Amino acid sequence: MYLQDTASKGNKKQPAPVEIKKMNGFASDFLKYAYVMEFKAYHIDKMSQNQLLVHIYRELLRIHNDGSILKPTEKLMGHIPYTLGRDWDTTQAEIPNILDSRFHWEYPPKLVDQLSIYDMGVQEETDEEIEEDKENQDE
Repeated sequence: MYLQDTASKGNKKQPAPVEIKKMNGFASDFLKYAYVMEFKAYHIDKMSQNQLLVHIYRELLRIHNDGSILKPTEKLMGHIPYTLGRDWDTTQAEIPNILDSRFHWEYPPKLVDQLSIYDMGVQEETDEEIEEDKENQDE
């Protein structure tokens, strides 16, 4: 279910043009929806369709497996500005369609799990080998 807010401009410091919220138990039982997505018309009218798609995607990422709504974090959403650029949500930004089959997200190195040296097939040197290398360098 979605709502369109035509009056509010959102938080003045960081306006959220699209926001997902969990419905209360009564409304959820009555309407058969668990979440509501609120769109602020003031911001939506100024953005492209591709920007709107990314905002919807970003909000859907916030739904945790247990049904709770997560706070937006860099770890959860860091791939969005990394792929689309820091100002992807400004009205001047031209971004690709994320629904295009040729589109691929890029992930910042710090968000990707750190590889172990054992995963790369590199063997760790023993203390004896390190000492031998030091001795050979001194000679």
